[in-house]
Amino acid sequence: MPDAHKVSAAIYVRISRDAREEGLGVARQRADCEALAARMGWDVAKVYEDNDVSASKGKPRPAYEAMRAAITSGRVNAVIVWDVDRLTRSPRELEDVIDWADKLGLRLASVGGDIDLGTEQGRMLARMKGTVARYEVEQASRRLKRKHRELAEAGRPNG
Repeated sequence: MPDAHKVSAAIYVRISRDAREEGLGVARQRADCEALAARMGWDVAKVYEDNDVSASKGKPRPAYEAMRAAITSGRVNAVIVWDVDRLTRSPRELEDVIDWADKLGLRLASVGGDIDLGTEQGRMLARMKGTVARYEVEQASRRLKRKHRELAEAGRPNG
């Protein structure tokens, strides 16, 4: 278990789609998160990577689940992400992260900007970003359904 004053961070990186399975997107996120950890003076305990795994379809995210276990067991006391929408696209799941901050003292750092879950303003910002991320998922789904309907009406393959 980490020392109470030492920050032992998990880096979590995720890309929804990587059709070529090259890992370039998660590699970019990782580099930016590692640079942030260095600037903050946080030790990186482990990098958790879910490549080509959506956070919005309810499918298992193995690295996320492993990180969750590391948080709840006390092996890490901070999480670094590229942005909140890489961590979760579900407001319900975000509330778990906020609960970990309240109960376990979990800290959250984002390359996209400071989010202090220990303050009311930080929790509000996290919730707003989570709500926007969910909206983007729903909008993308609506656009895709419309595209498939158009293709079907034209008698074209629509996947």
